[in-house]
Amino acid sequence: MRDNALQCWPWDLSGIAAAEQGSEVEQAVTSAGCGLCNSPGEPARVAESILTLYKDVPLREQMGRQGRDYAEAHYSRRAAVQRYDQLLRQVADNRFRL
Repeated sequence: MRDNALQCWPWDLSGIAAAEQGSEVEQAVTSAGCGLCNSPGEPARVAESILTLYKDVPLREQMGRQGRDYAEAHYSRRAAVQRYDQLLRQVADNRFRL
Protein backbone atom coordinates (compact mmCIF):
# COMPACT_ATOMS: atom_id res chain seq x y z
CA MET A 1 0.00 0.00 0.00
CA ARG A 2 1.32 3.41 -0.93
CA ASP A 3 1.74 6.18 1.60
CA ASN A 4 -1.25 8.53 1.76
CA ALA A 5 1.00 11.54 1.26
CA LEU A 6 2.03 10.17 -2.13
CA GLN A 7 -1.45 9.14 -3.23
CA CYS A 8 -2.07 12.66 -4.44
CA TRP A 9 0.30 11.76 -7.28
CA PRO A 10 -1.33 8.76 -8.96
CA TRP A 11 1.08 9.08 -11.86
CA ASP A 12 4.79 8.50 -12.03
CA LEU A 13 7.14 11.37 -11.30
CA SER A 14 9.39 12.44 -14.14
CA GLY A 15 10.23 15.94 -15.18
CA ILE A 16 12.54 18.62 -16.40
CA ALA A 17 14.35 21.01 -14.09
CA ALA A 18 16.21 24.23 -14.70
CA ALA A 19 18.78 24.04 -11.93
CA GLU A 20 22.35 25.13 -11.35
CA GLN A 21 24.90 22.37 -11.67
CA GLY A 22 25.64 20.96 -8.21
CA SER A 23 22.47 22.41 -6.67
CA GLU A 24 20.23 20.35 -4.41
CA VAL A 25 17.63 20.13 -7.16
CA GLU A 26 20.15 18.88 -9.70
CA GLN A 27 21.53 16.37 -7.21
CA ALA A 28 18.06 15.04 -6.34
CA VAL A 29 16.99 14.67 -9.98
CA THR A 30 20.29 13.02 -10.88
CA SER A 31 20.38 10.63 -7.92
CA ALA A 32 16.74 9.67 -8.47
CA GLY A 33 17.22 9.35 -12.22
CA CYS A 34 13.80 10.92 -12.59
CA GLY A 35 14.32 13.69 -15.09
CA LEU A 36 16.54 15.93 -17.12
CA CYS A 37 18.35 18.99 -15.75
CA ASN A 38 19.33 22.09 -17.65
CA SER A 39 21.12 25.21 -16.53
CA PRO A 40 18.86 28.22 -15.99
CA GLY A 41 18.93 30.68 -18.85
CA GLU A 42 19.19 28.01 -21.55
CA PRO A 43 15.68 27.89 -23.01
CA ALA A 44 16.80 25.98 -26.12
CA ARG A 45 18.14 23.15 -23.96
CA VAL A 46 14.96 23.12 -21.87
CA ALA A 47 12.93 22.85 -25.09
CA GLU A 48 15.20 20.02 -26.26
CA SER A 49 14.65 18.19 -22.96
CA ILE A 50 10.89 18.61 -23.26
CA LEU A 51 10.95 17.15 -26.76
CA THR A 52 13.20 14.30 -25.63
CA LEU A 53 10.77 13.20 -22.91
CA TYR A 54 7.78 13.80 -25.17
CA LYS A 55 9.18 11.63 -27.96
CA ASP A 56 10.90 8.93 -25.89
CA VAL A 57 8.02 7.25 -24.08
CA PRO A 58 10.12 4.38 -22.61
CA LEU A 59 12.64 6.87 -21.18
CA ARG A 60 9.85 9.06 -19.78
CA GLU A 61 8.14 6.05 -18.20
CA GLN A 62 11.42 4.75 -16.75
CA MET A 63 12.22 8.15 -15.25
CA GLY A 64 8.68 8.37 -13.91
CA ARG A 65 8.96 5.02 -12.14
CA GLN A 66 12.34 5.99 -10.72
CA GLY A 67 10.91 9.30 -9.51
CA ARG A 68 8.05 7.59 -7.72
CA ASP A 69 10.39 4.99 -6.20
CA TYR A 70 12.70 7.77 -4.98
CA ALA A 71 9.81 9.76 -3.50
CA GLU A 72 8.46 6.70 -1.70
CA ALA A 73 11.90 5.74 -0.40
CA HIS A 74 12.82 9.22 0.84
CA TYR A 75 9.62 11.15 1.53
CA SER A 76 6.96 8.64 2.54
CA ARG A 77 5.67 8.47 6.09
CA ARG A 78 7.47 5.14 6.53
CA ALA A 79 10.80 6.65 5.45
CA ALA A 80 10.33 9.63 7.76
CA VAL A 81 9.50 7.40 10.75
CA GLN A 82 12.54 5.23 10.05
CA ARG A 83 14.84 8.28 9.93
CA TYR A 84 13.30 9.67 13.13
CA ASP A 85 13.68 6.29 14.87
CA GLN A 86 17.30 6.08 13.77
CA LEU A 87 17.98 9.60 15.05
CA LEU A 88 16.39 8.89 18.43
CA ARG A 89 18.40 5.70 18.79
CA GLN A 90 21.62 7.57 18.01
CA VAL A 91 20.79 10.26 20.58
CA ALA A 92 19.95 7.63 23.19
CA ASP A 93 23.16 5.68 22.47
CA ASN A 94 25.26 8.83 22.80
CA ARG A 95 23.53 9.88 26.01
CA PHE A 96 24.22 6.59 27.75
CA ARG A 97 27.85 6.45 26.59
CA LEU A 98 28.74 9.61 28.48
